[in-house]
Amino acid sequence: MNVLSVGDLGYVHNRRWARGLAAMGARVFVLSSTTTPVEGIEILSGLVPPFRPWRPFRWVQRWRANFRSALKMAKPDLIHVPFPGPYSVPLEDVGRIPVVVQTWGTEVIPLDEESESDRLRKVELLHRADRVLASSNCLAEATRQYAGLEHSRVQTIYWGVDLDQFSPGDHPVEEPVIGFAKTLSPKYGLEFLIEAMPRVLDAV
Repeated sequence: MNVLSVGDLGYVHNRRWARGLAAMGARVFVLSSTTTPVEGIEILSGLVPPFRPWRPFRWVQRWRANFRSALKMAKPDLIHVPFPGPYSVPLEDVGRIPVVVQTWGTEVIPLDEESESDRLRKVELLHRADRVLASSNCLAEATRQYAGLEHSRVQTIYWGVDLDQFSPGDHPVEEPVIGFAKTLSPKYGLEFLIEAMPRVLDAV
């Protein structure tokens, strides 16, 4: 199976997803604006000049040309979109190729005001997708509300944990310790975890 993943390899999550697909036996092509090497992955250039507000259609035309070229090179059986932006996939060029979209967060829970045209493009992509995936129930529900999708259209696939590597072992824990594997940015809601912990401790 040939998979065309449309996502910048500068992001570690995109590299991990590409490697995961390759490990399952797929031949993986990634249309990326950066050429970070990933073993076993074929990189197709998605580099375009910076977006200019006074020439938006020129940028779109160049991106679409890159996408069309990627389709010809990869001949994909599946298109994977790990972060659905308004111009991620020119749907008019996709035809009947199956599309899997993964929502990540800010694309369906915008932190800044977005234009109505950008929102509608993302909604159209989410409706066109054959599968829409999210990594949590909260994100899945946000995706449904953002795009007006039926409950069954968005599937939650939780992050996996290697229990052989991450195991509490036989050592008793006198005081609970909580790890927070995110940057200290307000958008990740660390303050809610801090506020909730007294209630959790009281409950247990």
